[in-house]
Amino acid sequence: MPTNALENPLVIPVLGLLAESPQHVYQMTTTLSTERGVTTTRATVQSLLGAMVRAEWVAVLRTEQAGNRPARTIFQITPIGWRALSERVDVAIRNPDVPLTPFLAALGYLGALQPNEAIDALRDRIDHIEAQLSRMEDRYRAARDEGRVARLHLIETEFAAFQMRNEIAWLSSIVGEIESGILTWPREPEKEISQ
Repeated sequence: MPTNALENPLVIPVLGLLAESPQHVYQMTTTLSTERGVTTTRATVQSLLGAMVRAEWVAVLRTEQAGNRPARTIFQITPIGWRALSERVDVAIRNPDVPLTPFLAALGYLGALQPNEAIDALRDRIDHIEAQLSRMEDRYRAARDEGRVARLHLIETEFAAFQMRNEIAWLSSIVGEIESGILTWPREPEKEISQ
């Protein structure tokens, strides 16, 4: 988690869920995972909510207890939280910066692998993305078909699926270029050093 909890990338999805309706931690964590494809823990969401309560972005609406189950605290977004959500969404939508991910950093040095190793690694990534995409699309269809979530609240899932399909297509084309020799490979470093 960032030093300032309010800079956590989960701020937008958590505030967004609370903008949809008041919720408890378990409900938010489950929704983030099953409908939004965001992997997190209840402890992380709880910690983030604590920071949001201190910042007055969210407030405790009530505490509920059903039978012998543990009490659940229901949180709601505040007007200050709405402004924080709006500002963060606006900045994030307008900002075209592409963060440097480990994948992008590694892609820049793909030539450090032998062509067959690069092909294997890229195909492995394609397989993983296809599996993730399939799970995401299943969750999306289930949420939409059951009418539980409006399309607007799942628009990020549509975009993520679009990106995944494009990444699969691009990676597949790179594999094809390596296999056909169109994408040239540097000489092996050991051979260059010994010459």
